[in-house]
Amino acid sequence: MRKVICLLLMFSVRAYALTNTYIENGVEYGLSDNSYTISDYNSNVPQDCQLVSCEAAPDIVSKLGIRTDYVFCDTGLYSPLTGTMCTIYSGYAECSGTPIPLDTKAPLLLQCSIEESSETAEADSTYTYPEDGENYCYKDMNGNDIYDDPDEMQKCISTDNGSLCPIDKTECNPVCPAGSTYDSQLQKCVVPPVTGYCQRYCARRIIFGICIDYDYRCSINGVSYGTADACSSNCYSCPSGFIYQDGRCIASSSFSCPLGDYPCWPVDGKYYCSDVACFQYSSSAAVSEDTPEGINDKQDDGTVDSSGICTGFVYIFNGKDYRCRPPGTQTGFSNCCLDSDMWFGVLPCKDTEKTLAVLKHDGKCHYVGEYCASKLEAFGHFIACLQEKRTYCCFTSKLARIVQEQGRPQIGLSWGTPESPVCRGFTVDEFQKLDFGKMDLSELYEDMQEKVKEGFKAFYNATLTK
Repeated sequence: MRKVICLLLMFSVRAYALTNTYIENGVEYGLSDNSYTISDYNSNVPQDCQLVSCEAAPDIVSKLGIRTDYVFCDTGLYSPLTGTMCTIYSGYAECSGTPIPLDTKAPLLLQCSIEESSETAEADSTYTYPEDGENYCYKDMNGNDIYDDPDEMQKCISTDNGSLCPIDKTECNPVCPAGSTYDSQLQKCVVPPVTGYCQRYCARRIIFGICIDYDYRCSINGVSYGTADACSSNCYSCPSGFIYQDGRCIASSSFSCPLGDYPCWPVDGKYYCSDVACFQYSSSAAVSEDTPEGINDKQDDGTVDSSGICTGFVYIFNGKDYRCRPPGTQTGFSNCCLDSDMWFGVLPCKDTEKTLAVLKHDGKCHYVGEYCASKLEAFGHFIACLQEKRTYCCFTSKLARIVQEQGRPQIGLSWGTPESPVCRGFTVDEFQKLDFGKMDLSELYEDMQEKVKEGFKAFYNATLTK
């Protein structure tokens, strides 16, 4: 049985956050969620983590699928883009003879204790996804009208008489016939036998009326015995349904469920009942609630007249609806929402999910939300989400995404819902209403500064080092 649901109570919540993670031999590898300069990177290693050795950095970086200029390892910098190892000295750093500015920022390449990772706990644990033909039961324990929390859906216990739900499993009470009591050691109903008396009578006579042989007759059953001891040992009676054993009348008991009129099933020598019914799962019971991807998208290549003038709507900074699937039944519990396309060659992911991974990595996407695309129902009730989807609006540039995120609140333009996102661009009238003076474009400026630095380094490598 596959497990996808959360044993968060078994682990403490970690105080650090990792990105681009993977787990190997009980250790979680990933990047820090913040970047640091050369002067302070070593003082920001989280508790219960350590920097990956620079010797192992190329292998770890390859497995993580990292695309960034540099990452910090234990004794220096490593460039995933060039595969070059850099060294940090007192007051300066260099990479294959090229000086590295001391204000260069990079994330930490970390390995952390898996026991402290709440994200790892979520990946390893919580929900029990059902298998075809198996019996399951469910109960809304927290009153939220859904059944997707831990232990709200469980596999039923198979018994010789039927299936028992572990939820609310309660020991049944023995029920004995009137006048008898339940013996917990024998696990039987017990009642003392009714004993009679033995009457001696002459079995054979000789001449002159002298009796030379006597038998004994039981007053209860009328059976004759040759000796008084034989008669007294067998002169008893048990109620109907009871049998005589070791001086007692015994019978099997019936059982009553304290929860109500529910059957009692034998489990490990005792009888139990539950007020939660079992049902047989079939994958055909999965109900699709998905919506078409891109159904609300607007085309930015409308028709033009003979003069080349656009006759349709013009959408500025137009976007598209992209969706991906986190671990679930449709992906074989693989994650098709990765930020890197490194693993997509071996995962059952769609081409659009691979494209989305690249667009997200390049900062061109806005996250709209998550929804349940395929759910499990039984008896008209929602049981669990079998496959979720995450929705993004992606644009042709980071600038378009930034303007969309900060411009929409100014004109009251919604992103829609995860099931029905609104990713269109601004109309000409909407675009004219935007106040660019109120927009924070610092993210774009930082990218421009990085590109200037990269250009300077390329120029330096190509000319000054010759």
